[in-house]
Amino acid sequence: MELDKIREKKKTGKEVLEESKKVITKILKHFKKNELNIGKALIKANKETQERDSLIGTCPVCGKGTLNIKKGKYGFFISCDKYESDCKTTFSIPSGTFPKSIGKTCSHCSYPLIQLIRKGRRPQEICINPKCKSKNVDKKLLEQKRNCPKCKAELVIRKSMYGQFYACPNYPKCRHTEPIEKFKKKDKEK
Repeated sequence: MELDKIREKKKTGKEVLEESKKVITKILKHFKKNELNIGKALIKANKETQERDSLIGTCPVCGKGTLNIKKGKYGFFISCDKYESDCKTTFSIPSGTFPKSIGKTCSHCSYPLIQLIRKGRRPQEICINPKCKSKNVDKKLLEQKRNCPKCKAELVIRKSMYGQFYACPNYPKCRHTEPIEKFKKKDKEK
C-alpha cells in the first residue's frame, strides 16, 4: 500500500522509510523489554513440542509406562519411561534414520508403528517389535537358493529392523542385497 502511495506521488520514499523506522523501533523496544519472558515462553513451547513428538505410546511389555524416542550416545532408540525403576524395555533404531511417531499400531502384534526417515529415500513405516510376524518370511522362500549376480556366491538370509532380506556372504567385499518381497511376487505369479 505504501508503494502504491509512492507511485501515485502521495508520499515520498523518505516519508515511508521514516514511518517504517518508527514502527520497527517501537516493536524492537517492546521485544527488548520482554526479551526474557519471550525466551522462556519459546523454550517451554519447544520442550512441549519435543515431548509430544517423541511419545510413541503405551509400553506393550509393562503396560504402565510410555514409550519415548530418545537420543543416546550411538543415535536414536526407544525406551519405556519406567526404565529406571520397573521396566527394562528398549528398542533399537537403525543408524542414519530419523524416527517419527505416527500414532498407529501393528495389525500383527499390536506394538506401535514408527516412521523412519532416511536421507534420499522414501519414509518407511515399520513395527518396533523385532519378533513381529510381519517381519517373518514364508519358509518356502527361505528354502530357495539364490546366487549373487556380482560374485556368484550363494546368498544368505539376514535380519534387520525392516525384516529379512537376501545378502551376499562376502560382505564387506560384496555388498549385494535383495529384498525377499521381490521373490514373493514371482512365486505368486507361478
